Amino acid sequence: DSVAAGDVVSQDPTAGNEVELGTAVSYVESLGIEQVAVPDLTGSAADAETKITEAGLKVGAVSEAYSDTVAEGDVVSQSPAADSMVDVGSAVAYVSSLGIEQVDAPDFVGMTLSEAQDAAAAAGLSVTTTEVETSEADPDTILDQDPAAGTTVDAGSEIQLAVAVPVPLVAVPDLSGAAADAPDAITAAGLAVGDATQAYSDSVAAGDVVSQDPTAGNEVELGTAVSYVESLGIEQVAVPEVREQPEADAVATIEAAGLAVAETLTRTNANIEAGLAVRTEPAAGTEVDKGSAVTLTVSPPRGST
Repeated sequence: DSVAAGDVVSQDPTAGNEVELGTAVSYVESLGIEQVAVPDLTGSAADAETKITEAGLKVGAVSEAYSDTVAEGDVVSQSPAADSMVDVGSAVAYVSSLGIEQVDAPDFVGMTLSEAQDAAAAAGLSVTTTEVETSEADPDTILDQDPAAGTTVDAGSEIQLAVAVPVPLVAVPDLSGAAADAPDAITAAGLAVGDATQAYSDSVAAGDVVSQDPTAGNEVELGTAVSYVESLGIEQVAVPEVREQPEADAVATIEAAGLAVAETLTRTNANIEAGLAVRTEPAAGTEVDKGSAVTLTVSPPRGST
């Protein structure tokens, strides 16, 4: 280890000895420090020390590191590299794998997408996103995640995030006109048919739409239900039977039926007492528009014409 290659390491007899002429003198030429090949430590780190020492080398620094490609407990790297020629007794260092680094998924729900991306990067993770149309959260808000918060995952894993986006708005169509056309108009606008009811109307023809909710032109979310009321036309009522009722009662009966007494006439009737109703015009039982005027005829006091 101490004499350079090519120089004399030793001699026999040693220098300075007195010997006879012709005596043989032997010597040893130095080959320098012995070189050995560094063993390949690939495989189990538990075997590395034996491989090193059996090669006439010594174990250097041993450390650990995470690795995406080398199984936990195997050698990730070594220095010097395998098959390098080194002096006998040189130190060989190596790194043992801890396997893939494990991290806990952060809780992204409630963050904005930008905040979630920053949090993922800080945790050594990446994210992919799926848009979810909703009006129940601010746009760009994280609604859900997979894996869930706190789940232990490989570093570098992807976390799937559900991100809120606005629900598209559409204008409510004008349903004025035939109620039979209303369902098609509603669905063609991307909306849903809500309650379809009927009601009497003094101003809208039977079979046409009286009203709608939401009203025409309103901006609403796709899929919103639109309800409408179909006109039954003017309500029809039967003229009530008031014959032989006192005049005041007859008037009250007619008005209770939703009609009005436009005129009261008198007419003698031998079979009906004075002051009692004789008849109506239109006659009792006739179907007429609610609110129509009815003429009431009553029997005059005796002696009157």
